Amino acid sequence: MQVTLFERRRPVLLPAALFCALLAIAAAAVQSETLVGKVIGVHDGDTLTLLIDKKKIVKVRLEAIDAPELGQPFGSHSKQALSNLCFGKQVRVESSGEDRYGRTLGRVFAGDLNVTQRLVEVGSAWHYSQYSDSRELAESEARARKDRLGLWAAGGAIAPWEWRKTEKERRQAASKPKPAAAPDEPQPEASPALDHWLNTSTNVRHNSGCRYFENTKRGRLCTGAEGKACGVCGG
Repeated sequence: MQVTLFERRRPVLLPAALFCALLAIAAAAVQSETLVGKVIGVHDGDTLTLLIDKKKIVKVRLEAIDAPELGQPFGSHSKQALSNLCFGKQVRVESSGEDRYGRTLGRVFAGDLNVTQRLVEVGSAWHYSQYSDSRELAESEARARKDRLGLWAAGGAIAPWEWRKTEKERRQAASKPKPAAAPDEPQPEASPALDHWLNTSTNVRHNSGCRYFENTKRGRLCTGAEGKACGVCGG
């Protein structure tokens, strides 16, 4: 059978799955980047600032972990743990891209030390399993929990993502305007102030300027309507 020129030059089509895989590999290669610089700031237990070549500043969010927020228990301890490991040091960041806030995401290394791993090992951060399937981090967290290290020492630790959710709901509830009372709705009366002293032995009332105010063998704070007025201070 005769083969035409068109048939001989027909392109070979790649399977759809293989094509998608090649695209993913290409995208990962574009996003992957290694940064080297000096840590000049530590914001919390999983965020730092990197100075590259003494001129470029990059904010880095440690990937695959989540540390307590500064407003929740152990937040300041977690920040100090990250600072002890890398503040003022030259570090290497193996970046996988950026998060939705524009911060560089990546694993941080100070020399041969995997800073990301160490924070989980000593109980200063959670393995962020929602965004990471790292077996090493999962096992490190399990050991820290078992040995009651860091934030696991006291028990009852609240995961940062749960704490952020609760705080967001609390702020939203606080920002909602309270309904105004109906015009004909009776308003609660203020409780009378307990700004006088009642001598319970004599039933005499003294005001705060009287020498007998809180200066009798028996007595208690009272309102200006209780007991009999003192003959000296007028009650």
